Order: sequence, then C-alpha cells, then structure tokens
Amino acid sequence: MAIALGSGAFRGAAASHSLLALVKEFPSAVAIGVDIPLGLLPDRVRQCDRAAYQLLGPRRNSVFMTPPEPVVMAATFQDALQLSRRLTGIGLSRQAFALAARILEADAVRSEDDRIFEVHPEVSFWAMHNRHLAHPKTSWSGFCARLELLRSQGIEIPAEPGQAGLVPPVDVLDAAAAAWSANRRALGQARSVAPPEEGPDGRQISIWY
Repeated sequence: MAIALGSGAFRGAAASHSLLALVKEFPSAVAIGVDIPLGLLPDRVRQCDRAAYQLLGPRRNSVFMTPPEPVVMAATFQDALQLSRRLTGIGLSRQAFALAARILEADAVRSEDDRIFEVHPEVSFWAMHNRHLAHPKTSWSGFCARLELLRSQGIEIPAEPGQAGLVPPVDVLDAAAAAWSANRRALGQARSVAPPEEGPDGRQISIWY
C-alpha cells in the first residue's frame, strides 16, 4: 500500500499488489519511497543493508539482507541457495527467495521513474525517534509508539483511509513511514544509512530516511 503526504500531512492512500499501479495513483508526487531493495550487486551483500542492521539494535531482524543479483535471478531455490553460499558465505531463506519477483518489478519501475528511491520503515522510525524503538511494531506497545511518532511529525492517519483501511495495520504504519522519508527527500533533507554504492547500471544503491 501507499500513503501520500502534502506539506507533510496525510493527503491520501491506496492499496495494490502492483508497485506500478501505486505509482500511477499519485502522478504528482515529487518523491516516492519504496520498502523494497532497489539495486543489486553482482557478488556481495549491499553495505546499506549491513548499516541498517547495525543501526536498529534489537529491531535489526526487520532488515532484509539483499542477495547478489545472480541469486535473485536464479531459476530455483536450490540454485539460489548454492549461489548465495558461494558468493556471500551465508544461506538464503525460502521467504527471501520468494521476494525475487518483487525486487525485479521494483527495479524495472525505478528504471523508468527517477522519483523512486529505497527506504526502510524501521529506519525511518529510528530517525523520528533518534534511537531504536523498544518494542516491535507487531506488539501493541510498538504499534502505539510508532503511531505516536507519526503524529509527532504531523501525520494523522484517518480511521477510514479508503481501500487502504483494509490492509494489516502494520502495513499502514510502514507506508506512512515511507511517505515521511519521501517528504524529506522532496525537501532535500533525506539522509543515507551508509555511503551509497554504485550498482552495475551506474545508479546509486542505498537506504534513505
């Protein structure tokens, strides 16, 4: 799902399984933050993933270590697993392999739209709070803490945000955090968790907040 902000405040929401469809919902957006890896390296894990992992302390398990491009492009899970071990020295979960289609879709959409950049919602919440949060977002305390952080930034999510109101609550939190980072990007205030790396296509790879 996606949340749109105007002047830093809630302006709308949409839900879809397609990133391209969500992008088309907001044609006037200046910046679009997406919670999916953008940019793959040929032979190693991305530095921005390692940096986000270190940054988040007890919330580090929310970070997805993006595998190298050959792993994502592998035809089968077993092929991907073997490649991951050979290139990075670590294995690969079936859940991570299942994200391959989404990663490739997002990269294709970004190649046609330079407004799109990568965020990680938990990194965004870390930045709002200036430290990691004590509880995971799936807990009641963690959910409420993140909702209050959004409110402190002027983002009030209505009880009835249209079709987006049917998605799981944590997805709404994540979309709002991504929108917060996109607003910072539009204002020229966004920062990177690590010095951006250059991908094989010449585009920068990093996570922004």
